[in-house]
Amino acid sequence: MSQSSGSGHLPNTPLAKDEMDLSLGTSISRCAVEESTESRQETPTEKSIPAPDIGIMPWIQVAGAFCLMFTSWGTVVSYGTFQQYYTSGGGIVDEASSSTIAWIGSLQAFLLMFGAALTGTLYDAGYFRTMMYCGSFLMVFGLVMTSLANRYWQFILAQSLCTGSGMGLVALGALATPGTWFIKRRGLAIGLGSTGASIGGIIFPIALRHLIPKIGFGWAVRVMGFIVLFMLILPLSISRQRLPANKRRILIDFKSLGQLEFGLYCLSIFLAFLGFFTFYTFIESWAIATQLNTDGVAPY
Repeated sequence: MSQSSGSGHLPNTPLAKDEMDLSLGTSISRCAVEESTESRQETPTEKSIPAPDIGIMPWIQVAGAFCLMFTSWGTVVSYGTFQQYYTSGGGIVDEASSSTIAWIGSLQAFLLMFGAALTGTLYDAGYFRTMMYCGSFLMVFGLVMTSLANRYWQFILAQSLCTGSGMGLVALGALATPGTWFIKRRGLAIGLGSTGASIGGIIFPIALRHLIPKIGFGWAVRVMGFIVLFMLILPLSISRQRLPANKRRILIDFKSLGQLEFGLYCLSIFLAFLGFFTFYTFIESWAIATQLNTDGVAPY
């Protein structure tokens, strides 16, 4: 009787205890798997990063890059018109040689290039939109101050330091952003965004050439500032970084220069730009000095 009653209490048998342990272990494992799955689904790399090459958003970033290149590089390559106006006796009341005046555009271009090298770390850290806001303000404010300047040092502060610093803040992100939104057509996207520099370099000199005789240098530069402000509205509204922020990056990583291919690429770009800005700075003045402007084609 006691034996039959003892056999009726299954939880006290070793086999029942093993089944309970197995059931408990299975429940714990299932909970662990569910928690691991939930945590994995909430990581930014799998949930919040938009897919590249899909939808209209990548092409919107290309439009934003076009506007940023139009306002930054387009202004830099238009400096030849300013150089010709300054050397002909307009704008600057101080006596300065052509080479001295050229420092205005040279310093502006330097800040564009050097600033882009330094802002790469800020871009990777997720501060692209902050840099766009600051850079846009500096570009527009610098052009407005340029329209009010009449001394050499004032042009250095306004057109060189202020405007150039603003360009340096937005130039790198202009092409880096669409490059992350595309994989299959990355070259096409970056190429289309880069055309903004060429279009700006065409429009600004022509506009200044026709506006300065009619409304004066000050208002002509202000109109240029209004154009820049208008073109910046689109990227300030729609430009977004696709990849998550990486705040653990050194300012400048010189290890990459140890790669032969990359080192040769940087050297070739350095040599190319040695003569690049000289051409854009003096081509219009040279055309007028050599009497190639008989039909008014020098600004073009």
